[in-house]
Amino acid sequence: SPAKLRAHDVPVYRLVQRPGEFVVTFPDAYHGGFSHGFNVGEAVNFALDMWLPKGREAVERYRQKTNCKREAVFSHDRVLWELCKDEVA
Repeated sequence: SPAKLRAHDVPVYRLVQRPGEFVVTFPDAYHGGFSHGFNVGEAVNFALDMWLPKGREAVERYRQKTNCKREAVFSHDRVLWELCKDEVA
């Protein structure tokens, strides 16, 4: 619960997202959502080029914690390849 996190000096923030608003979560930040009532939600993942090293760090942490039992949602290597292939062509 947020109270338990605060008891351990973990900062907790709350926001209400209204229609037409965007929420940006920065690298190394945990985020979660809660919906109540009728809801239609949409999420878009994006990253600035300066966040790419953070992506590699996240992939490595994920591999270590899951012992390679699960794959990441998308391939970080593929993202890098797609970004670079047009640059060298």
